[in-house]
Amino acid sequence: MTSTSTLPTPARPRLSPLVPLALAGVLWGTGGLTGSLVQRHTGISALGTGFWRLAVAAVALLAWHVVTGRTGHLYVVRRHRPRVLAIGLLLALFQSCYFAAIGHLGVGVATLVTLGSAPVLVTAWTTAAGRVPPSGRTLTAHAAAGGGLLLVVLGTGTSASPGSSGAVSAGVALALLSASGFSAVTLLSPGLADRVAATTTVTWGFAVGALALLPVAALTGPVVGTPGPTDLALLAYLGTGPTAVAYGLYLSALRRATPTTGALAALLEPLTAAVLAVVVLAEPMTPLTVLGGAGVVTGLLLAGREQRP
Repeated sequence: MTSTSTLPTPARPRLSPLVPLALAGVLWGTGGLTGSLVQRHTGISALGTGFWRLAVAAVALLAWHVVTGRTGHLYVVRRHRPRVLAIGLLLALFQSCYFAAIGHLGVGVATLVTLGSAPVLVTAWTTAAGRVPPSGRTLTAHAAAGGGLLLVVLGTGTSASPGSSGAVSAGVALALLSASGFSAVTLLSPGLADRVAATTTVTWGFAVGALALLPVAALTGPVVGTPGPTDLALLAYLGTGPTAVAYGLYLSALRRATPTTGALAALLEPLTAAVLAVVVLAEPMTPLTVLGGAGVVTGLLLAGREQRP
């Protein structure tokens, strides 16, 4: 009779990186509604809201390190300061250019150009670098997710705000710059995540991003408004759920997912925002939104089958 002590221990199943990536995308989708409520009730500008989003996230994560006794982890980044600094500045670039693009294009078109182009930029860079040549599945995922995002935006009834062709061109340029910042974070993070915990990376990244965004926000509009208790709660959630938790999940998952899959997961943000508009704001759910949502999810599932080696 074989002793139970000699029996092999069954391998613990690994959680698919699609799960935290999808959760991060959904949490990001709640950030748009939360941020708009903060701006509407407090008078803080869009860039000011972006600053507080990063600042609250940095403070929340720092407190988490203290409470859990992991402050020693914060010093590990000393060996990777250039990359952490770059990630923080890129987060500030992504936030500021995205909000500025919204001012020229409106939420729908700015989201379409920013998030729709990010996966393409990531794939183009990885292909040029000779790392991950695009397979037929990747190209199909791009087509499904990008087309789905377009249908989601059209289904929400949003369009570019009236303006001159120069303003529209400036908005598109800002949206592409924002997409470049997000894409660069996606490309830089996996190598760092193999050496430093994602929570440590985002703690310093948010701190650097907030410091970089503060002077820009102060020059373009009010940074301090008149928040009440509800508004403070909204700010607290904006800095924790859609920011600290979402980016922590996102960067952790990039250790096993390809950068293209990570960028496509961000397309769940406008999809979640569209669903929240139906549930919270009682906006009608159009067939285009349903069909577009199916396209986004299909594209993400296709890309998610390719993981990092």
